[in-house]
Amino acid sequence: MSLPTWDELPNFDLYMDQIVTVVNDSTNPWGGEITSSMVNNYVKHKLLDSPQKKKYNRVHVAQLIFINLMKEIFSLDEIISLKEQFLVDSKIEDRYNGFIKIFNEQLVNSSDDVNDNLSDIFGQLSSVLIAKRQIKNLLQEPDLDS
Repeated sequence: MSLPTWDELPNFDLYMDQIVTVVNDSTNPWGGEITSSMVNNYVKHKLLDSPQKKKYNRVHVAQLIFINLMKEIFSLDEIISLKEQFLVDSKIEDRYNGFIKIFNEQLVNSSDDVNDNLSDIFGQLSSVLIAKRQIKNLLQEPDLDS
């Protein structure tokens, strides 16, 4: 099981119930379930681009997959900063594919079985904490493209 690449995302407009289903199916079991209320709140708080005539497109799907995965470890304010830095319109396809490629590679390299070995669990936890700190440091830098 892996996350969909940009070319695997629907290339047609979706209504609310359809985009919720696509995102939940795509991110299960790594992200929590999203609801239509959550999607509306993401739009209201400028975390997600507004739909056009109540229809969502491929960019929205990519943004929601990213948001759904990131909300497991980051606050909404942090996700807004991440989105502003990494998922800019002119680069969204490349940035999304880069993120998905790394995520899917990590899935292949990790075991699906939960191991009770405490050192393995603590090692994974340490990696997550270090990665989160590095990302927070990146978000504090003035310009990532320099």
